[in-house]
This record gives sequence, structure tokens and C-alpha cells, in this order.
Amino acid sequence: MDQVASNEPIFASYILATAADITEFLASTKLHTSYLPIAFLSVLHAVRISHATRMLSGGLRSRVHLFQSVVLDLIVLFGGATMVALLLGEPLPILISPVTILVYASVHVLLYITGIGTALLKLHSKLGIAYVNESNLSMDILLAAIDAICRSEAIASLASIKLRQHPDPSVSHSLFAQMMIGALISGGVPLLVGIFNLDSPAGLWSFGTPAWLQRPSLLLSPLPDLIGGVIVSMLILLLTSSSKEQSAAAAFMHTYSVRQLVIHVLNSISRPRPSLLHEKLAPLHHLPYLSLREAKAISAIALFVILTVPALVRRVYRVAPALKSSLKSDATPIKAASSSSKSRSKSTKSKTKAGKETLALPEPLPVSEASAIASQPSPAPRKRGRPKKIVVDE
Repeated sequence: MDQVASNEPIFASYILATAADITEFLASTKLHTSYLPIAFLSVLHAVRISHATRMLSGGLRSRVHLFQSVVLDLIVLFGGATMVALLLGEPLPILISPVTILVYASVHVLLYITGIGTALLKLHSKLGIAYVNESNLSMDILLAAIDAICRSEAIASLASIKLRQHPDPSVSHSLFAQMMIGALISGGVPLLVGIFNLDSPAGLWSFGTPAWLQRPSLLLSPLPDLIGGVIVSMLILLLTSSSKEQSAAAAFMHTYSVRQLVIHVLNSISRPRPSLLHEKLAPLHHLPYLSLREAKAISAIALFVILTVPALVRRVYRVAPALKSSLKSDATPIKAASSSSKSRSKSTKSKTKAGKETLALPEPLPVSEASAIASQPSPAPRKRGRPKKIVVDE
């Protein structure tokens, strides 16, 4: 019972642990231990942020110069975290992250100068199937995977750690605060874009009323990011909290019906720890379901699915009509040729009543045309030899 009373989680999943090991390996592996002690995942995320910045400023038709593009890159990087820091009263991340600023700005400048960033833009918007100018689906899936891993890490560090350590209990125990932080970290930058007009291809930024405030339907575009952030925040809170935490959020997450549902789902993908194999799992309110690293792994998988499904739906709805029209245009000449051949065969052959085929006679000319041909005199035949000389008597 001492092991049961410990703070170890109830479940341990080999699949989730493997996914967490891969993420930690990417986050801890350096490009070079001496010359470039930068994590591989940080460089990969820097490339992702640089590409998002170029896409935001107009892509291939952008006229934003390099320095302004670097500033926009840092806005995209720190935008959501800055809004969360302002709400929680924490120091702004841009003030305490000089190494991060140097790495991300250097990667953006390098991609901008060498032309690799332009090549990525062309690859992302290359000509798809059925001659539809649509984004590359494989590129969308890769970017969604990077976003899912990095956003889950950010939400776990801010929503799960800093928010629970907030000195004000009304904030640290608030379920709405958990949801708000997850939404802002994942989808806060698109909201800033509308406020400051950051998506201007000419780089003409201005402060004004965002378009999504006047037309709420525009929020459908960043809706997967916002909803995905909320779901990740709720999953991390649900899987890593216990009933010992005196908060409304933890109390809601550990009601009897919710615990039964979570235990049933986790039993299908994992197994309880050996010390809990013979224990009833539902009464163990004081233990979390999963460790933080495994909760981040399952949250990243959920966010990846949420970000990928809209890209797949857009792909199907935009490519299918063009593909259908192209197939129809390809089948039209074949149908016309077959119909012409059928009409030609019908004109040359006719079936008798007995079922035998006979050659059809040519259709007679109308009476007017036949009489006109018959009324024309035929020319006199030419006589061979020299013409006779006509002698005229005087």
C-alpha cells in the first residue's frame, strides 16, 4: 500500500513512453556539442517559424524587406507567450530569452539570404494533382507535426506548471484560465495579425479594428488552432492532476463519470503499473493517470490530428471538383467519337423485318434539284483534228 500511496501515475504506456523518448531525444540532441550547441528540435522549429512568417507576409508575392521580416518572425514566435505573460503578470519572454532570439533570427536571415526559404515556399505551393494550385499536402502534414510537438511543450510548461504555481488561488485553480492559456499559445498569433494588419504583403502595418471582430466568420480559419490549444490544455490537466489538488478544475476532471471514461480509454492503450494490477482503479483519486511526459505525448498526437483534418478536408473539397471536370473533359471526345461512329453505321446499314442486314440505298435528290440538273444542257463534244476552212463565195 505504500507504493499505492506514492505520487506515481496509475498507467504506464509503452507507446506513449516511446513517443516521449523521441521528442526528448530531438529536444536534447545538439547539432554540435562544441561549435553549435543548439538542439535539433529548436532549429527545426526555427525553420517552421521562418516559413510561417514568409507565408504570413504574402509568400512569393511579399515585398517585406529583411529587417522587417525578422521583426515579424519574432512576433510570430513570442506573440502567444507574450499575451499569456501579460495575463499572468509574468516577465515578458522576449526580455529573458536572448539566446532564443539570436537562434531564431539567425535561422530566418540564413533562409532568407540563401534562397532556401523561397524554395520552401515554392515547394509548399507547388502545382498539385488535377492542375489545382493547392498547397502540398505532405508539407502541411509535416508542419502540423512540428506545430503539435512544440505547442504541446509550450502549453505544458505554461498552463500546467506556471499557472498551477500562480500565487493567486483564483487564477491557479481556474478552469477558464487553463482553457484561455491553451487557446492563446496555440492560436493567439492569428488574432494579433488581424489587430496590427501583419499580413500586408507590402509591410504596411497599422493598428485598427480586426476584421474577425467585425466578421466573426473569419475566426473559422484559426479555429482548429484555438480548439486544439484548449483540448491540449484540458488533456494535460486531466491526465496529470489528482484529487489532492484543491481546485475546481481538478474536481471537475475527477468526477466519477469522467474517471470511468478515462480509465476505460487508457486501459485500451496502456496497462496499470505492476503495483496496481490487483487494485481497483476508480477509487484512486489521489494519483494522476499518466506522467507529464506521457501526457504531453498523447496531447501532441491529439493536436496533430486536429491540425491535419482541416488540411485533408480542404484538399478533398478543392481537388475533387477539378478532378471530376478533368475526367469529364477527357471522356467527352471518346463519347463524341463513339456516337459519330454509331450514326455512320446506322446510315450505311438498315435492318429488314426478317432481321437480315441489307445495304441502304442512297437517298434520292429532291425534285427541284433533280429538275435543275436535268434542265442544264450538256456541252457538245469536241471534234478531233484541224478545223475545216470555210470558203466564202464572192
